[in-house]
Amino acid sequence: MPTTSAQSPTAAASSARDGGTAAWQQPANALASDDTRTRVALGAGASSQWLLLTGFDFSAIPEGAAIQGVTATVERWADPLAGADVRDAEVRLVLAGSPAGGDKALPGTWPSSAGAEASASYGGAADPWGLPLARADVLDPGFGLAVAAREAGGAESGQAWVDHATLAVAYQEAASAGAAPAVVSAAARAFHPARNPYLQSFPGAS
Repeated sequence: MPTTSAQSPTAAASSARDGGTAAWQQPANALASDDTRTRVALGAGASSQWLLLTGFDFSAIPEGAAIQGVTATVERWADPLAGADVRDAEVRLVLAGSPAGGDKALPGTWPSSAGAEASASYGGAADPWGLPLARADVLDPGFGLAVAAREAGGAESGQAWVDHATLAVAYQEAASAGAAPAVVSAAARAFHPARNPYLQSFPGAS
């Protein structure tokens, strides 16, 4: 199954989210994998707004292709504060600028060793995130990824950092539109000179 190369976003924003109050600082820092990160400060038990990443270029997907799945990769890190426990709050795709589809948040804490940024993978080549995705959806500039983090460490606070995120789209190409083979009936074969040895014995038969 063909899959696009991993594409980077060209637009980033911190966007309101139900239950999320902490805004991402300098969200455009997540547009490139360069160790210049966007961050959000999370108080005890708090969760973040959406980090909304859009503007992915999937123009290489051919017309008529059927979208099969989307793989997201997020480079993330959390401050190594004692007792801090930064985790995914929600991870969803973005359609026409708004979070949509299934929540792909992973269990477990974000890596927090000093300098130990790590990538997390969400979805997959056969996972459309619960959405009936079409080529037009992924070509839309408002298509993308939404990430939110939370602090689950009780009385402690922490900071979540995101360096970069990419999306790759798997698709099935449209079937070739070849002409269907001609179907010749038994009766037609019987009376066609080229297919009936008896008729070929007559002068002028071909």
